[in-house]
Amino acid sequence: MWAERATRESIAKLEPLLREHFERAAGRGSQQQAGFGEEAEADALRTGLALTGILFETELRRDAGHCGPRVEFPTPQGELVELPFQGYVDRSVQGVAGAATFSRAYYHLDGTDYSRWPLEERLGFLPDEQWTPLLQRWALEDGVDSSFKPAIQKLSERFGLQLSYTACQALCTTVGTSLAQQQQHEANAVSQAGSHPDWEAQFADKRPQVLVIQTDGTGAPVRDYEEKTREVKLGAVYPMSPGTGQEEPSAAEAYVRAGLTESQEDDLARHVEQLQTASLQQMPTATLPDTGATQPQVVPVEAAPTAPSPARPRLRLLRADEASSQSPSTRWQQIADSTRYVATTQNSKILGVLLYWLAVQMGYLQAKTVVFLADGAKWCWNEMRTHFPNAIGILDYFHLREKVEEAARLLFGEKGADSVAAHVWARCVISLLLHGKVDRVIQILRQLQPPSAEKQRGRHLLLSYLVNNREQTDYPRYLALGLPIGSGVVEGGAKHVIGARLKGSGRRWNLQGAAAMAALRAARCSRRLQAVWRDYRQQRLAA
Repeated sequence: MWAERATRESIAKLEPLLREHFERAAGRGSQQQAGFGEEAEADALRTGLALTGILFETELRRDAGHCGPRVEFPTPQGELVELPFQGYVDRSVQGVAGAATFSRAYYHLDGTDYSRWPLEERLGFLPDEQWTPLLQRWALEDGVDSSFKPAIQKLSERFGLQLSYTACQALCTTVGTSLAQQQQHEANAVSQAGSHPDWEAQFADKRPQVLVIQTDGTGAPVRDYEEKTREVKLGAVYPMSPGTGQEEPSAAEAYVRAGLTESQEDDLARHVEQLQTASLQQMPTATLPDTGATQPQVVPVEAAPTAPSPARPRLRLLRADEASSQSPSTRWQQIADSTRYVATTQNSKILGVLLYWLAVQMGYLQAKTVVFLADGAKWCWNEMRTHFPNAIGILDYFHLREKVEEAARLLFGEKGADSVAAHVWARCVISLLLHGKVDRVIQILRQLQPPSAEKQRGRHLLLSYLVNNREQTDYPRYLALGLPIGSGVVEGGAKHVIGARLKGSGRRWNLQGAAAMAALRAARCSRRLQAVWRDYRQQRLAA
């Protein structure tokens, strides 16, 4: 019966709208008029939205939610209280197709805060909301993708709405804060293997052959904060699968696979030492190896044993049998669209538990091989020791190269012939490091006696960096296993996950807003924003 009545009522409202639309179309004149197609389509869209609004409002008015003279209300203390019917109250909500007004039954117990709106409970509307859930979700997605004002302007222009960008900002902050709290709660519950087996069992079917974990940090501009920026720590996790064998090796990989002969190694070391005192005219360059060499057989390089520090548990090193068990041509590839991110503005320990829980969801506990890639920041390796003790730690090759080049500029200078010497020296050092000769480079650096404080600073910069990260620089072995040696995934994530939204001209965040947006951006770039929204709505409705 309701469907028949609603059909008649809707048709009565739709006919005038359609008639008005076609009268406007007739008044636009000839189709030869410039811009006719765009104007006609925009007018049809507005009419369609008006029709949608009528249908939506009709659906809302179908039933006011009356449930008899009394309904039960569960109190926070666990008791059931009966609430008497108080009448009907009108409510308006802003939807995608415009404002919709409907009447709903109201139950309330005088002298208390206990109230129920059965219709709104069924619709999934909350009493304090001005926008429909669909409009909120669209505003949230647009607000996470771009600045709040452009996001709201886009919605307003497309649907003819009058929306406030501050409401969009408040929505993103509320949802992002809820997401960050939920993630931290779950991560704390599963802070180590076996601490919550029921949760871990959900992901027992995920068994990646190689799982890569990467970390990085980037700054976000904030206001009302002493340092003007707040570091956002980012983690990325992705699985890898065997390559097809037809991929071209990278320049660094091909160079390492070429190997160093004993004479080349001696020439490089001697060249590095001579550069400290020799003039540019006397420095030979013909002994430098060609980094564009083709791919030959791998020459595994054994890492020299060192005693672990009592205060810092030693990171896991690759064993010889691990390298020999793989074909030299085996190369692992990142699975497309598989990367997931987690971000926080809190300290590294918080990121550690968040990253561990994300890795568990990606199959960390069942993975055959786990790789942890990071730059030389101590907090990265501390979190690896805490949460991923069985992972293979790899120092990002590109950070290492940047550190070598920075030290070379300090040792030799940046102008004229000095810059040439710095370039040649850096190239020699990188050649030795790529071939696993980190101990040889450390020995050479210790023997250097720079004449000035600036040059001594350059020597100390590189020497301390290599000594602190020596265990993670066995690049020939990593490449023999087909593992990545660069943390480009998380580096790119720092730009497009965090930088693309939190940074920019005129953008300044309060600490809560920055933390909320970082969490939302990580979810968005992990293709999980809609799932986050569903979880948030369920939590709000259940509260």
